[in-house]
Amino acid sequence: MIEELVDSLLHEGYALYPYTPGAHKNATPTPFGIVYPAGYEYGFDHLRLECLVRGEDPRIDVEVRFLQASGERHQAVERRVGVGGIDLPPLRGDATLEVEAVEPGLHRVALTIVNRTPFAGGTRAEALEHSLISTHPLLRVRGGTFISPLETPLCDNVNTWPVLAAPDDTVILGAAIVLPDHPQLAPESRGSLFDATEIEEALLLHVHALSDAEREEIAAGDPAVREMVERALASTPEDIVRLHGLMRPADQPPVPPRPREAPATELETTIDGRTFRLGDRLVLRLAGRIDTYDRMLDGRTATLERIYIDYDDRVHLGVTIDDDPGQELMRETGRFHFFYAGEVELDSRQRKGQGDEMSEQGESKKAALRKDNPDPDVGDEGDKGLGTETGAEGAAADSGEDVTKSMPDARGEVRYPDVEDPDEQRSDAVPEEGGVDEDPDTSTDAAPGAKD
Repeated sequence: MIEELVDSLLHEGYALYPYTPGAHKNATPTPFGIVYPAGYEYGFDHLRLECLVRGEDPRIDVEVRFLQASGERHQAVERRVGVGGIDLPPLRGDATLEVEAVEPGLHRVALTIVNRTPFAGGTRAEALEHSLISTHPLLRVRGGTFISPLETPLCDNVNTWPVLAAPDDTVILGAAIVLPDHPQLAPESRGSLFDATEIEEALLLHVHALSDAEREEIAAGDPAVREMVERALASTPEDIVRLHGLMRPADQPPVPPRPREAPATELETTIDGRTFRLGDRLVLRLAGRIDTYDRMLDGRTATLERIYIDYDDRVHLGVTIDDDPGQELMRETGRFHFFYAGEVELDSRQRKGQGDEMSEQGESKKAALRKDNPDPDVGDEGDKGLGTETGAEGAAADSGEDVTKSMPDARGEVRYPDVEDPDEQRSDAVPEEGGVDEDPDTSTDAAPGAKD
């Protein structure tokens, strides 16, 4: 079982679809776990695997498996070495093992693989000819058991990802990709397909779609690739169906969920005189946006869930949509829609409780001013003594202008999404029905200069 697993991992990324020798992506090997020569500056020249083992007197056996370039382009042969020198011309290197007692019954094991091949510098393709490719060390213990490296913070690993690889925890595999403890090949698998963790079902379908010319080119190329493609072509429709979507019941009881930590978020923020607090109800103002989904959200109410400030001091408001059936799921999983302050307004129905709206007396005064003085300029003057909306904001509200049509963006620049010429946005324009709150005092901030 372990041999089959390592065979599959060893050739992961060896050749990529369409597997033809002439494909540009197959010009060089693409696996992970490469131990480059010291003269190549863009990769590791060593691999170090550390782990802990329980036992009074454990005995460690080491096997290092890797590929060595052996021909043109990506072609390579498999190699196996143990502790000691590596002499596979042109490769030169060594593998050393250290075992030290940490405390009675507990030992630290450290395997170091170093590439000492002379290399004066050059391209990656040239460096790969002097490298250990897809390096996978295996440690086996007699007289003890390994502790999961995933649960051991005391170990320092370089250029490898060690995991437990045997049911009795007597084998450690240094993988070249991230794996869980006790990795297994699915019983439905038809074998390694080389293509860098790609979906097996998709690759089998793609192999069956290869043209006759591509199959002939593969047949005349690398024997390892030829054998793999022939095996894939032998798969039946039933084999492929078995690879499609499978769930198995867990053998272990479910793990209880971890306590949810308080999210990292600001509790409130004030932008251009408007204060936003977590839990506020907002109205999204996204008219004129190109994105279809934004248009669907325009005018809908949302709940403010997060307030984030980025490194440029821009404020991002994370919301969930109130009439979305999945709102609670979005909240629990932390998936939010983010907008700038200029793209939202506080819902007028909640502002009374926050002290953001005028007193009833102030509203009566303002209504009287409008009745006696239909000129919007008089209303603008009246705003100066009423407390909350002043200047251009009050002017826009008194004039009946749809303040959402001249919403400032996050940089304070005014956008006119619904008209081609901003000059057409007149202060005496009649708003569309439902475009703004009937009470102008609850309008959102208008941009400076919104009134002529």
